[in-house]
Amino acid sequence: MPDYGAVLRELLQFFEREKIRYALGGGFALQALGRSRLTFDLDLIVDGSAQDRIVRHMEEIGFETLNRISSFSNHLRAKERVDFLYIYDDTAERVFSGATLRDSTAGIRLPVARPEHLAMMKFLAVKNEPQRDRQDLPDLAFLMSLPGINRAEVREYCERHGMLKLFDEVAR
Repeated sequence: MPDYGAVLRELLQFFEREKIRYALGGGFALQALGRSRLTFDLDLIVDGSAQDRIVRHMEEIGFETLNRISSFSNHLRAKERVDFLYIYDDTAERVFSGATLRDSTAGIRLPVARPEHLAMMKFLAVKNEPQRDRQDLPDLAFLMSLPGINRAEVREYCERHGMLKLFDEVAR
């Protein structure tokens, strides 16, 4: 089993040195919010302006870049997989300013994206890859059931992106 705590510590030093904004996403973020969930990769939300530096660093520390587009890259080293979601401009401001420090299962206190932002990312992932619904719909149901989640904000996002039917299925 990969030691994602060690991977996180390695990356956090780099992020701090390079002053790169980041937040925990994916399965580890869900765990930090209280959902027991098996995950096989580390998902980090990062400032898109740092993409070149991040990809270069990942390759320097022995990760192979598997895929790279402007909004996403994923990297593999042995059994350690790290996925980066690159966000920009207003979206980056909203996500990073709204992130809260939480204890991760890796034993490290990290900024975790708000449940609303995690839900929006998951809705978009299901829209772009419908085969993900089996994996992501239970996560979405969990996120939408969290106390204090701004369901109207998530609904408005889904409506804007043509996912209102999916939102209504999950939110009931």
